[in-house]
Amino acid sequence: MASVSPALAAALERVIGPMMAVPPYTLGYPSETAQSSYYIGDKHMTKKEITAVAKVMEPHDIWPENTRVHATMEGRTRVFEILQATSEPPDPSPLKSDDSGAIY
Repeated sequence: MASVSPALAAALERVIGPMMAVPPYTLGYPSETAQSSYYIGDKHMTKKEITAVAKVMEPHDIWPENTRVHATMEGRTRVFEILQATSEPPDPSPLKSDDSGAIY
């Protein structure tokens, strides 16, 4: 069908990569063969970072099972955006900044 028109060929180019990509085989810690819906974004978090985020959330009664964490970089600072499923309005202020300079 892609050879019928330039528009169809362009549409095929947009979808062929994801369509033919090797999917993750398991759920769990994000890697080349596993995926996790808890740690979102294209910058994979390390196990050490996941542990640090959980420790920061605990005193605030935020549990990892009820969150998604998005890791980004702001300049040279690692920022972890904690997204929590809640009916309460969010408090957008940072929870903590640790010795590594990361902000939670």
